Parts: sequence; C-alpha cells; structure tokens
Amino acid sequence: MSSLLLKNKNHSQDATCECGEFFKSKEFKNLCSRCFIKKYKNTFVISDKLFLKLVLDKRYNEIYLKEFTKSRCLPENHFLLASLKKMFETGAVIHDSNFLDWVEYLEKKTIYRGINLEQAIELKSLADNNKHNYQKLCKIDEYWKIGHNICCLIIDWWNLPNINLCRVQCYYHKTEKGTLPRKSNNALFPAAIFDRRCKYKKECKNFNKDVKNCRIYHNHMFEFTMKNLAINY
Repeated sequence: MSSLLLKNKNHSQDATCECGEFFKSKEFKNLCSRCFIKKYKNTFVISDKLFLKLVLDKRYNEIYLKEFTKSRCLPENHFLLASLKKMFETGAVIHDSNFLDWVEYLEKKTIYRGINLEQAIELKSLADNNKHNYQKLCKIDEYWKIGHNICCLIIDWWNLPNINLCRVQCYYHKTEKGTLPRKSNNALFPAAIFDRRCKYKKECKNFNKDVKNCRIYHNHMFEFTMKNLAINY
C-alpha cells in the first residue's frame, strides 16, 4: 500500500486557544475550558465549579450521533461493503495488502469513512463461520487479530460497550456501557484507522497533522492498530 491520506481541517489561529489545540471562548477568558480550569482552578467559587461541571459533562444526543454515523458509513448496497464482506468470508482480508488497499480506496475514492456497529457484527459472523480459512492463512492463536481489522473501521465506537463483539473491542471505545460521547472543543474521534493525527503537541511541529509527515508512534492508537491487524504490515 502506497500511503494512507487524511484531510485535516485547520482552524484559524484567531479562533484557537493559546494551547493551540482547542477553540477559545469569551466565557473562559479567551481560553478553552481545559486551559481555563488549569489557570483559574484555585480561584473558583462553588457556583463556578458547578457551572464548569455542567459545561464539561455535556453529551452528544442520540439523534445527532445516528445522523453522524449514517453520513459516514458505507451504504448497505455499496460495492465496497460487498467486497469487504467477501474478504472476511473467504479469509482474503488477511492476505497480502488486501485490507489496507481497501481502506486506501475507500478514503481516496469515496466520502465514507468506515462501517457502523451492525455491519461490524455481520463481518465478525462471516469470519467466525469460516474459521477454517483463517486457520490456513494465519496462526490459529492469532485469530483474535481479526477483531482489530473490524473495530478499527467502526464509526459509532461509543456503541461498542453495549455488545460483546470481540476480545479486543475495549481498546476502541472511549465510553462506558450506555454512555454517549462527551462534547468537547474538538470533533468526535473518527474510526481508528482514519485517525492519524500527530498527538505530540509539545514535541512535534507536525502536531494535529498526519503522522506520515513525522513518526507513526506520535499517534499511539494508530500505531497500536497497525501493529495488531490480522496481518503484519
């Protein structure tokens, strides 16, 4: 696979907090809520603390999250979803660079960025019912890696704690059972295979941009995902 590209939206400096990561707000003295808390935490009165708790604990609602997922996941009648199902059914998903080639094609040629949880469940079922294919193509004690190939594509990762999909699913959700994602100054995390932003804010000039321009370990989750796919890339 030649490369995995990610289009990042660059926010203007005028709208960004001095930390360079989140949006600033007049309500927080032209800082983001996180920097405001760090800077003024010793001066809070009780009412301030209650206000900040309410602000920081706002959650996305289910209607928004369903629409968000629907707009980004592959439609049921899309040929790329059909090909993905076929790869999981036959074991081709762990042969050569088939999986990453599929990811690259999805990203370059479509507006979609992964699958939903129902589609993930179907992929797991297709793989489980054809284990003999995977036994021939990879070590049987590494069959759990199929879970990484599936989970890294899931857009609605906040629904993962509500079902038992695979052994490795706990690495891919950032919420507890029945809990919706918390609203913050940055957007919802995309499916893991598409979140390749550098996380080294202080150490790297490439911060918040694609790690292809710095080091893969600058995004621990992306590096972890790539190292644990059902074939070593």
